[in-house]
Amino acid sequence: METKEYVCNVKPSSTKLFHSGGRELPDDLRQKVQSDGTLVISPVQKSTDAGVYTCSARNKQGHSARRSGEVAVIVPPKLSPFNSDRTQHVGERASLTCSVTKGDLPLTITWLKDGRVLDPAQRISVSHVDQFNSILLIESLSPDHNGNYSCVARNLAAEVVRTQQLTVNVPPIIEPFSFQDGLSEGMRTRTVCGVSRGDPPLTIAWLKDGGSFSPSLAVNVSTLDSYSSLLSISSLASTHSGEYTCVASNPAAEVRYTAKLQVKGNDSHLSLSLSSLHCFDDQIRPAVCLRCFGTGNASVVPPRWTVEPTDAHVERNKHVMLHCQAQGVPQPTITWKKATGSKSGEYEELRERMYTKILNNGSLLLQNVKEDREGFYLCQASNGIGSASPYFSAQSRIVTVKKGDTATLQCDVSGDKPINVLWLRGGKVELNPASNYR
Repeated sequence: METKEYVCNVKPSSTKLFHSGGRELPDDLRQKVQSDGTLVISPVQKSTDAGVYTCSARNKQGHSARRSGEVAVIVPPKLSPFNSDRTQHVGERASLTCSVTKGDLPLTITWLKDGRVLDPAQRISVSHVDQFNSILLIESLSPDHNGNYSCVARNLAAEVVRTQQLTVNVPPIIEPFSFQDGLSEGMRTRTVCGVSRGDPPLTIAWLKDGGSFSPSLAVNVSTLDSYSSLLSISSLASTHSGEYTCVASNPAAEVRYTAKLQVKGNDSHLSLSLSSLHCFDDQIRPAVCLRCFGTGNASVVPPRWTVEPTDAHVERNKHVMLHCQAQGVPQPTITWKKATGSKSGEYEELRERMYTKILNNGSLLLQNVKEDREGFYLCQASNGIGSASPYFSAQSRIVTVKKGDTATLQCDVSGDKPINVLWLRGGKVELNPASNYR
């Protein structure tokens, strides 16, 4: 409700009268002339109270004076209410509309963020639809856009403000983690899934090979704090081998990171000693011991290259792909490293980040290449399994022959190929196929 006062200052003391449009005031209940001669109108109505007002005064000596002035009634702005405070996610689009539903021209509409003028660096655009409507637009939300946004409407009568809070939810980011190399049955291991960024509430869960843990695995998961989860296994078995995925989620998004755990079976060093080969003739000769040894890989195949990296040239700000692929059992894991420092052999492992991607097939994708990406890159393939001895599928037996006859000694070796078989005589002398032994 707007109140207007009109002061008529005349000295010395005299009788004062107000007139407007030929009418003597006050002429309704909204108007009141105070004892000091001030005319008060409340509430002011634009349609009836605008116009020329005249103050007349007369003293006891009969002298009179009058003064006139034009009064313009300006309606202050009125803003339509904003919606309730908003919560949106990173990368989404957001817009706020400010509408002036009432108020005389000329009008100005401006926007503030946290009480300050908008920062052009925050990529916020403002468009004025007409004299009474303005739209604030953010094409892609980021954490920097959190805050209170105010629409300020102003004319000659007043300034009014409406404010709305905008909250931008940040999705989780998982810090890369891994398991140690060279883990064997009976050993223990642990790894931590840490969320380095993301708004609460956060939920962290673990999966193995895309599913929940089997109780028989005896995998222990414990919460370190609101942003970290510890996975530990006190006694490793071959069944623990697989891909372990940390799943972090909040209202903004769900993200995953996977690390491979490879448990190596305990190596067995086997050798088969054939029973002594007894020879007899007219003379007694000492017995001769022949031993058969087999070497090879048991149940695994070491990595071998199928595609090796080659030198590459690329234009500035372009993309380049470095190819690297390997085969083996189990499937090898590809790791990329970049030479650092001045000493030969100093490398730093590359991690997934902006403009650096390691693809599922092992290739390295470098995007938007600059001069600082030049250098030597190393591709390393490993399946975490060392060599294991083969085993003999037949027991030893005694072979007895007469002098001059042919003796056949059977040595059956099982295991993954290639397998190399070596015969020794007396534990020392390697039998040569060019001799009488073949």
